[in-house]
Amino acid sequence: MNKKGFTLVELLTVIILLSLIALVTTPVIIGVLNSSKENLRDQQIQIVEKAAERWGVDNLKKLPTTDNPYCYINISELGKYISNSASIKDPKTGQTMNGRVLITKKGNQYEYKYNPAQPGNHC
Repeated sequence: MNKKGFTLVELLTVIILLSLIALVTTPVIIGVLNSSKENLRDQQIQIVEKAAERWGVDNLKKLPTTDNPYCYINISELGKYISNSASIKDPKTGQTMNGRVLITKKGNQYEYKYNPAQPGNHC
């Protein structure tokens, strides 16, 4: 008699091998996805900080002074300087980033640093 098909042992062997491959590759894939989300968030923060710098060029009188060496600007106020401010979302949560950019005067230079909830004086 000529048998066609697979035996139960052969099928179980294939299932076990596929399970082991999935077990080994899943953490690697999850790590790559998390890393890419972190990189995207870092790039979006850079976009926000550059937009705040452009805002600072247009609003020199509102920038910090020696007497008041820091202030902040909300991301929502940078819409003119970000091509699509609605697309600035935190990739991990999927929510729109609602932080602030802290502007600090250091000598004759200004430093722009994103902070999700920086207290201080509004510019």
